[in-house]
Amino acid sequence: HRDWCDLHDLMNSALHKLERELAHHVVTVELPADFPLVKIDYGLIEQAFMNLLHNASLYTPPGSKIDIRASIEDQNLVVTVTDNGPGFPKEALPRVFEKFYRVPGTGTGGTGLGLSIVKGFVEVHDGTITVQNMPDGGARFVVRLPTEFQHTQQQILEDHG
Repeated sequence: HRDWCDLHDLMNSALHKLERELAHHVVTVELPADFPLVKIDYGLIEQAFMNLLHNASLYTPPGSKIDIRASIEDQNLVVTVTDNGPGFPKEALPRVFEKFYRVPGTGTGGTGLGLSIVKGFVEVHDGTITVQNMPDGGARFVVRLPTEFQHTQQQILEDHG
């Protein structure tokens, strides 16, 4: 169910719900104050970002950085979630979004469904998700969602007031 959403609210809600899990990490959010409303399914996309952030909290050491950035590129909402943890083994990268896949050597727990759920929720929006290892360590997930954008009432008043 797509509706107009404030991405600030969505990210704040996801971070609040994961407050305990993220307590030992340094989380930064770069989202312009004047970011337009986006037309998405709030619940699905919030859960997708919660899964990404929860994974980052599980598979990076305490004190690791987790950066969230959002932008608009070519009529797409683009959100990146980057950490400075160990990243993924090269051979695991093509498989991380498969159902029940767990990176060899990771601790027990979880079902191996978190990232496949993220992929499913993103694809329902006709979007894509990719992952890559960063040159200096860590992983970056990039979510691209084609969507409509709308200025908030305050932005409309400022532009035309």
